[in-house]
Amino acid sequence: MSDTSLFIKPGDNFLNQNKFTQISEIRNEGFNTLFRAKRYGKWWLIKALKKELQDDIMYQSFLQKEYDILVNLHHPYIVQVHSFENIEGIGKAIVMEWIDGISLSEWLTKTHSKSERRNIIRRVIDALKYIESVQTKHRDIKPSNIMVTNNGEHIKLIDFGLGDTDSYAILKQAVGSSGYMAPDGPSDIYSFGKLLETLNTGFFTKFVIKRCCVDKDKRFNSFTSVKRWLNFSWQLPEYIFISIFIIIISITFYITTIKSTYNQISPEIDSIEQTITQDKEELLKRKQRYNNIITNMCNDIDNIVIDSDIENKIDTMSNPIYINDTKILIYSYFNNELKYLPNDITIEEKQTIMIEVSTYIQEKYILRWIETITDKVLRENGIN
Repeated sequence: MSDTSLFIKPGDNFLNQNKFTQISEIRNEGFNTLFRAKRYGKWWLIKALKKELQDDIMYQSFLQKEYDILVNLHHPYIVQVHSFENIEGIGKAIVMEWIDGISLSEWLTKTHSKSERRNIIRRVIDALKYIESVQTKHRDIKPSNIMVTNNGEHIKLIDFGLGDTDSYAILKQAVGSSGYMAPDGPSDIYSFGKLLETLNTGFFTKFVIKRCCVDKDKRFNSFTSVKRWLNFSWQLPEYIFISIFIIIISITFYITTIKSTYNQISPEIDSIEQTITQDKEELLKRKQRYNNIITNMCNDIDNIVIDSDIENKIDTMSNPIYINDTKILIYSYFNNELKYLPNDITIEEKQTIMIEVSTYIQEKYILRWIETITDKVLRENGIN
């Protein structure tokens, strides 16, 4: 029996095939209403303005702008737009592919492995890298604007209602969602950093997050850089970074402990240094003191020699016995002075005084007298 479904039948209306059927409202928030409808045997998502805003020129321009942005984006991880048309009972609307899945917000309510979370991030960053390459900004990156297919293999970036391109002049003011919007204005990189933080994909990822969410002048300047650093953080074993982190914490603790200990003993060190300085000054004073004693003794000995007129008596040899008398006088004075040294003079200092003064007497007087008398005797006896 032949199939007659392919032949034209009386009463067929081909115009009806272009109409949407089984239309149902699925969400009504912001300034948009979302519908699910069927046409050509497949499901579609219809995005239209709320009825009270359909005649507002500004909101019409928002909807038109979103369509103009999406129609030029062709990427497997970005929702695909089909048409912009006036639908009976709905008004002007964007018709786009129906995504069989759930939002990332809902996906995150269940437990997933780190590998699964990383796969989500890889796909999101590929999508963002693509729209960056065509000078487009999403400006509202957050979990509720990312769909995860039911098989978990793909994601779709949706809702470009706040999106922007270089060719549009509207919506240039700061926009976005609380918790994902940069303090310094719209930034997809900042919002991605917050998304990365939400998904918790690894220890070292924290450093990428920090670089995404810092001040604008220190932030990553492109998603190419973000992806490169993110891949680097995932390539190395995580335990290495945990070990490094522990080492850094240990070193910090050790340095803190050393500083604390130093602060505790610092007064004692200062006291010791002060004591050493005082002791050094005292030693210098004592040394100067016994040096003065030695000098005074030597001066007194010089005076004894001068008073005895021994120098002239040696030259004339009129009475050499005066040499012995002078020696006795010198050593008598010397011994007497040693007895009356100050009580605080130490034994070591006393020995030094004895040695210095004795050496002075021997070298300046005794040896010279002996040499003088010897030379005189030799000359008188004709011995040169």
